Amino acid sequence: MTRNRVLIVGLTALVLLVGAGGATYYLTLGSDGSEQTSDKRDTRYVFVNVEPLSAPVIIRNRVSHFIYLEVALEVREDADVREIRRQMPRLRDVFLRDLHRRSIVRDDGSGAIDFADLKARLVEQGNKVLGAGVVRDVLIKKAMRAAG
Repeated sequence: MTRNRVLIVGLTALVLLVGAGGATYYLTLGSDGSEQTSDKRDTRYVFVNVEPLSAPVIIRNRVSHFIYLEVALEVREDADVREIRRQMPRLRDVFLRDLHRRSIVRDDGSGAIDFADLKARLVEQGNKVLGAGVVRDVLIKKAMRAAG
């Protein structure tokens, strides 16, 4: 039995080494075989909070109610966060204009918020103010219906 245990341990070690080698190769080289640039792997992102926003929920061409949104902008760590905060009044203005111009609910008549479209719209508007590619994504931290 000792011989079987040695064989099992040896095969397990071999499988682990091959797996580690494959993982290292895959992480070092892209799927097309070209080397990935380190700036993509090393780029870190931070979130910058935006003061709460309000958006009307428009159903059948009428304002049904309002939704209050708490969002944060995901930006590169090396982006000038101080400049982003300085631009926050302009960002809030373009966000609110967009939210009041077009409904945030799905087109299927369900009345549900279209979060994917909402995030894409806010990313687009944020990059118009801050410059292309500064806002990577938008985190919707909270969406709640206004009382009333």
